[in-house]
Amino acid sequence: MKDVELKLIEGTNQFVLVDAETKQEIGIQSNVSAECSVDGMTIVTATFQIPPKKKTPVMRSSINQKDIELSNQRK
Repeated sequence: MKDVELKLIEGTNQFVLVDAETKQEIGIQSNVSAECSVDGMTIVTATFQIPPKKKTPVMRSSINQKDIELSNQRK
């Protein structure tokens, strides 16, 4: 589990979700609502859109792996 922080986007009233350690953006606010309860507390609920994880590209080749190894040895 990661520690996360909310960071206010300067000049707006929107937040981004960032990784607390790396400060890398994880998601952006998509919806927010606030309710005031009877005891005077304000409850704020925010929804964040988190992009899908990027898959590592896989190099596909019709060349035989042995041919690649031989080619690398010649260099």
